[in-house]
Amino acid sequence: WEIGGRATHAGELAAGLVTMLAILAANLRAAEIAARGQLALTVLKVAVSVVFIAAAFASGDSAHLSPGFVDSPGGLPSGVLTVFAVSLLFYAGFNFLSQAMEERSRDVVPRQIVAAMMASLVAAFVFYALVILAVALVLPRESIATLDLPAATAFEIAFGSRWLRDLVLIAGLLGLITAWNGTLFAASRVVFRLAQQGLLPGAFATVGRTGQTPVYGVLAVTAVGTALGLCGRAAVEPIVVVAATCIPLTWTVVCAAAIRLRRTHRNADRPFRVQHGALVFAIAFACAAVAFGVALGGALGAGAGSALGAIALGVWAALGVVAWLCR
Repeated sequence: WEIGGRATHAGELAAGLVTMLAILAANLRAAEIAARGQLALTVLKVAVSVVFIAAAFASGDSAHLSPGFVDSPGGLPSGVLTVFAVSLLFYAGFNFLSQAMEERSRDVVPRQIVAAMMASLVAAFVFYALVILAVALVLPRESIATLDLPAATAFEIAFGSRWLRDLVLIAGLLGLITAWNGTLFAASRVVFRLAQQGLLPGAFATVGRTGQTPVYGVLAVTAVGTALGLCGRAAVEPIVVVAATCIPLTWTVVCAAAIRLRRTHRNADRPFRVQHGALVFAIAFACAAVAFGVALGGALGAGAGSALGAIALGVWAALGVVAWLCR
């Protein structure tokens, strides 16, 4: 069938549903199983990526990197702000650690979690920078911009090798699986905590007897993912728009809450302290707020291309209101 002019095939849907069921089973059984699977898949993704990145650095042409910037309708500042707003989506994985705080081993202290968060941000920056640079080295910018699946197809054209293209696609697939596994884990814990605070129906605060996982939260998030999966590729743009808008909004609210708590609960127990905390939180708040404004402007901008994303954003907000009213 077709939705939004994009076809969805039974084979693609079946593969996605099987993968989703496997991730669901791991998360329902125990958080440790999901974490081990995440680690194994991440290591495999990095190993696969190293191969095509090395090939690009060994045989790519640095002339393809020029010019560093090109003219755009909004000029250089507009382009930089747009990339900045969207890039927050790329780094969203580090905050999954905070959702696992209550399920951490007794030997793990808060300072170690903060160190892991910082390490994940650095690792994400290095990984994405190398992948972008590798793709830019193998073909000119103008050629890449016209390709379907540009990263994978660029390697096939540049090296005449289908196996290099397949490696890029495998790395992308592993990235999608790890992203969904992490999202399911973190989102189900958010649902669980919201239910505990009375912001969602109390049933979502139920944990399983064996794995002590938030069963109904895991099932609810999986159900939403399955519904979106039925839309096929047509769901990609709405998902990106909602995520790119809501992530900086969430960070803005968190930074504002942290600033307020520092003033209203000065004597609260703080297992970890940030040096120059007031300045750090102020800068973080300003950056997150700017990113949210840019992302929201893009989501609500004129043109048919942004209409579906704007509708999805409205539906997401409406569902939040309904869930709060039904608590």
